[in-house]
Amino acid sequence: MYLRDDFETVDVNELIDTFPAGTMIGDFGQVKKIKPDQIDVALGVRSTVYLRNEEYVNFLTDISQALKTDGIYIDDNIRDNDGWYYRIGELNNFAELMAEKRQRGEINYQVDISVILGPGFPGEDYRQDLVPLSLLITKNGTYDNIAAGHLGPGCKIVKLDKLVSDPDYLSSLDKTGHTLAMAEYKLPEAA
Repeated sequence: MYLRDDFETVDVNELIDTFPAGTMIGDFGQVKKIKPDQIDVALGVRSTVYLRNEEYVNFLTDISQALKTDGIYIDDNIRDNDGWYYRIGELNNFAELMAEKRQRGEINYQVDISVILGPGFPGEDYRQDLVPLSLLITKNGTYDNIAAGHLGPGCKIVKLDKLVSDPDYLSSLDKTGHTLAMAEYKLPEAA
């Protein structure tokens, strides 16, 4: 885009900060406004940690619908800001809801969910060796091998169903048992 100023043409990109074509920086709370199959890659940092229970599951449903075929969504919203709780249960409720929607023919895509585990943050996470740091959701494909090549030291990718089926690990994540309790709780949408 160009502007004219006193008969001189100026490229707007030289005047304001812009991003490469196809890149959008925005509020993840507005993802429902995006049409289905529009996003190739979405990265979230502290984007939706304030969402709980049904709101969180609804957000994940919206972002998965907005992903293109073979799209990918990575976000650290699985870990609460202070590490006292990890949204494994809500993520599992989302997985069950999407499987049910696919079985009923409401959606025609597969959602693959993995969790990136890594070292805990000193003074925040109860457990220090391997805690959920972020989630990875793909639509009709998996990028675990590609993502694994970009992980930091001590990190690994684990399928969500493996975490959910390990109550000993879930109970070791926090002092209160909240992560394990939520993993056993079924939200109304997924019941």
